[in-house]
Amino acid sequence: MSLSSTRYPDRQFRSRVVLPVTAVTVASLALAAFALFWAVRQSNDLSVERQLRTTERHIRAIVGELAQQQEMVAVWDDALQELEKPAPDWQWIDDNIGIWLHLTFGQDQVYLLDAANAPIYATIGGKRASPREFNLLRPSLEGLLHGLRGHSESPHRPHVLRPPDTTYVTTGRAEYDAHLLELLGRPAAVSVMKIVPHSDNMARRPGSEFILVSVRFLDGDFLKRLSERNLIEGLRFSRSDTPRADETSVELRSDEGYLIGYFIWQPDLPGTRILHVIGPSTALVCGLMIAVMALLVRSLRRSILEVDTTMERGFPGEPAEVSHPQP
Repeated sequence: MSLSSTRYPDRQFRSRVVLPVTAVTVASLALAAFALFWAVRQSNDLSVERQLRTTERHIRAIVGELAQQQEMVAVWDDALQELEKPAPDWQWIDDNIGIWLHLTFGQDQVYLLDAANAPIYATIGGKRASPREFNLLRPSLEGLLHGLRGHSESPHRPHVLRPPDTTYVTTGRAEYDAHLLELLGRPAAVSVMKIVPHSDNMARRPGSEFILVSVRFLDGDFLKRLSERNLIEGLRFSRSDTPRADETSVELRSDEGYLIGYFIWQPDLPGTRILHVIGPSTALVCGLMIAVMALLVRSLRRSILEVDTTMERGFPGEPAEVSHPQP
């Protein structure tokens, strides 16, 4: 067999067999890899979006929950009767309002204000504190208090508490104002509510009600409970948007539209976990597929060369051509 005749079949084999097989194999593997990584990305994105929605929903819900918790003690004949005494029983106030709200619902700070919005009672972290501590919060809450009192210059207006689906007491008598604010440089849910009688037997004095103030900070124990409840790993609050490479963040704005900071956490990425599990075995299968295709191509080339060689030499048993002399 001549050199030129050997190269010609090789060129034909490469163009007709090797290149198509290689193209199909590469395209199949690329498509499979794209589908795998697309599925991983979609799974991760859906998980992050779910955690974002869950975090935002709980943050916004805590404002309404704070008011619902207040209603249990603010719309109450006994509370009003106790506060109107010349010398209220502060231990009773501890057991039924201030410390009770902390122990039962985790409220961080509880204050009682008189008709002139002067603080007369305070608990911080479940312990009774000086009422003067309220003056640190007053600049941030003055607008809410004026709105609750019905002052025309205040942009805030009181709400009527009527949650549709709740196990809390819903009297329809509560007047309150609740917002997500920044207090002392920290994100906080704040609710201010008038203390009013539950029954019609007690006379109401409009404009002279006591006010209950509840504060729940969102960067301490609240984050820990939220993280445990929703399996959100490493949830933390930061004044700046500085997540690490493996973290995500969501901004937190007050109800007035001011940027308070960011909640940052390490999102659950189920797609990445799955990829770590099936990735090595998938790579092994792809490698085996390439090896099998290479062996098939090699075997096919060898068979074609053997056929070509046999055809050039003649088939076994074929009678040789006899030449006869010319007469």
